[in-house]
Amino acid sequence: MSSFDMEEHESSGRDAADKVLDQYFRALSDTEAPASLIPRVQAAIAARALRPWWQQSYQSWNHKTRTLVLSVAGGMLLLLSWLLPIYLPAISGGGGFGLMTPYSSSLEPLWAVAMLLVGSLQAFLSQVPATVYYLVAAIIWVGYLLAVGTGVFLCRLVQLQKAR
Repeated sequence: MSSFDMEEHESSGRDAADKVLDQYFRALSDTEAPASLIPRVQAAIAARALRPWWQQSYQSWNHKTRTLVLSVAGGMLLLLSWLLPIYLPAISGGGGFGLMTPYSSSLEPLWAVAMLLVGSLQAFLSQVPATVYYLVAAIIWVGYLLAVGTGVFLCRLVQLQKAR
């Protein structure tokens, strides 16, 4: 049986299951919602809208805040990639503080991989001229602005079409 035949067979099986489920649900009687349901739902929505911005979903944050959070996180990752090779021997028990000594035997392969990746990243980044960083940052920034601008333009276009 070819993959096309299998897909067709699965599709027909799903169609039959859809028909059975549709018949079952149509046979159920309609039930009324309790009268207190609508006020409770509206109260829950109002309470959720009053939450501070940091307790709301990330998608509901404004663009400046999201950009700031992503920039800080990216900066922290870059700082970590720069500091990790410096302080990792002290943390992993190779000398200095030895904060991870009880775990060093089980985490040794993980530390080795982390050191290899961070060392490779550092070696690569040290070979790249600073102008390339500025160029990449400018390209990303322009791309972001174009994406946001295109989104705003399309949103306004849809709103104008709905208004007509």
